[in-house]
Amino acid sequence: MNQTLEEIGKTLFKCWFVDFEFPNEEGKPYKSSGGEMVNSELGEIPRGWEVGHLRDIFEINTKSVKPQKKPHEEFWHFSIPSYDQFSFPTKEKGEIIKSNKTAIHDKSILVSKLNPKKEKRIWSVLGHFWNNQAISSTEFINYVPLKDEDWAFGNFLVRNDDFYNSFSSHSTGSTGSRQRVRPSETLGFQFTNPQTYLKLSFKNAVNPLLKQMNDNIMEIMSLINLRDSLLPRLMSGKLRVN
Repeated sequence: MNQTLEEIGKTLFKCWFVDFEFPNEEGKPYKSSGGEMVNSELGEIPRGWEVGHLRDIFEINTKSVKPQKKPHEEFWHFSIPSYDQFSFPTKEKGEIIKSNKTAIHDKSILVSKLNPKKEKRIWSVLGHFWNNQAISSTEFINYVPLKDEDWAFGNFLVRNDDFYNSFSSHSTGSTGSRQRVRPSETLGFQFTNPQTYLKLSFKNAVNPLLKQMNDNIMEIMSLINLRDSLLPRLMSGKLRVN
């Protein structure tokens, strides 16, 4: 379900902000209905739009946290292994997390800088879902939207194939298994930046999708915990079902 929801958001983003077929004042597709286009560094864009840089909508959160200093406290750890294995974070006590991590704000977009050409890892994190106890591996670039209207837009900007291909092409390293993108360099990446009203319209359309994706993750985790609790008791005969 989450894959389907993400594809819906990506399709709408491409339609509006790549193909420029967002609804015009009459509710018709802008470009194919004769909407005015102007030249830019990135080719033709709708009149009123501009070429933006990632720094215009994001800042990078680098606030470090040391879980090992709170050995008995539980953290929701957004790590590379948990992404690859579960697609949701793992709950871990501070005593078993040996290295420093990044504290996660209420609204964060985590994009893995490790081997982006091989593995596309992107997480949309609403901190209050995790009781503000969420931390991420430093292998993720922790983007925080500067404005509320950029939360939904930014989520699907980094998921857009054209943008992500540009992102991954900047990875460097001596070996193919340890190539990384430098976080500070990504803030200079260019994109076509629409007017605020379009971002707000897009937000109203896709925010329910992003919320549902987080709700689904919470439901999956509850079901897994229930399974792990019941299955051993059923197999041992301590619990029987008529």
